[in-house]
Amino acid sequence: MAALFDCYWERLADFAFKRIRSLEDTEEIVQDVFIKLFERRAALEVHTSLEAYLFTAVRYRVYNKIRDRIQIRKMHHAVSGVDESYALSEHLLEYKEMEHHIRQAVERLPEQCRKVFILRREYQLSNRRIAERLNLSVNTVEKHMGKALRLLKEELSKQDIAIALLLLILL
Repeated sequence: MAALFDCYWERLADFAFKRIRSLEDTEEIVQDVFIKLFERRAALEVHTSLEAYLFTAVRYRVYNKIRDRIQIRKMHHAVSGVDESYALSEHLLEYKEMEHHIRQAVERLPEQCRKVFILRREYQLSNRRIAERLNLSVNTVEKHMGKALRLLKEELSKQDIAIALLLLILL
């Protein structure tokens, strides 16, 4: 278990921190994922890779943390007499809509570009690791990533999702 922790801790923490921008929350999320993994180790059935399982678990915990933050803001505004639930709901809907458009655009990428993009952006793998995993050269991985970003930019600009594209590139 310590070897798994050493192997994945930094990448999982980086993955979470890029999304929630809180060191304290990041540490809590990643530690919780490893604690649950340890507690459920006997009964756990991983249908993908362990790496994919860990990143997915962290991603869902990040979503939960963001949801909790929104709830806390709502309660704070309710207590202070300010009703901003409409604005928060509207922003959350916009975010979900943007995320939906991005996921659809990623699904429309050519197969190899999509694989490279997902491994790079969702699993935070280096170009070298992606190349090893997909049995490609590093140069080919770089070309697929460039093509994926170009196609996504074109697709998302048609839908006027400039902010989503910026988030996609930054994250």
